[in-house]
Amino acid sequence: MANVAKQYASLCRRDPNNPTRFAHSGSAMHGENLAWGTGLTGIQAADLWYNERSNYNFNNPGFASNTGHFTQVVWKGTTRIGCGFATCGGQRLLVCHYWRPGNTTGQFPQNVSNVCR
Repeated sequence: MANVAKQYASLCRRDPNNPTRFAHSGSAMHGENLAWGTGLTGIQAADLWYNERSNYNFNNPGFASNTGHFTQVVWKGTTRIGCGFATCGGQRLLVCHYWRPGNTTGQFPQNVSNVCR
């Protein structure tokens, strides 16, 4: 999984709707989080994603664009993670792939526990 994530990161693919952002692969085979910045580390990216928890409504579990990284990171059904870095135009891009994918409609209550508060 890490090799596939690194291969995708090395494409440095930009979002066609917003070229200031990198594009997700769009694969339904795995979950995916992206982060980028100059000097970005894996710990910094994981902290950015996990810190979305402050926006998550544990009383109304479900997907929201401002918490999707967090819910994928803590998704109970995920059993494998692989990540890879690439340098893209002076920025460090981190791509992480998750198996089993998270953020599945109807499965939030059992996969995103309130112990994450």
